[in-house]
Amino acid sequence: MEITKAVSLYENFLDSEERADNTRRNYLVTINRFIMYSSFINVKDITPDSIVTFKNNATKNGAGGTSSNTYLFALRSFFS
Repeated sequence: MEITKAVSLYENFLDSEERADNTRRNYLVTINRFIMYSSFINVKDITPDSIVTFKNNATKNGAGGTSSNTYLFALRSFFS
């Protein structure tokens, strides 16, 4: 599945789950950052290592513990 289609479906999922506005916004921003960072086109190309690398780079670039956890929560939610 193309990543843009997956993000669109994920956005609809978040809306249907009635997540808080801040949660939806933060999760979508995180997913879009991950996609821009990794430049994946298909979801099947994403590996656990690419997720770990994304999180580690975010931490190196100044993301604190709370931000890192939000990144992980967003990515877990997206992939489940």
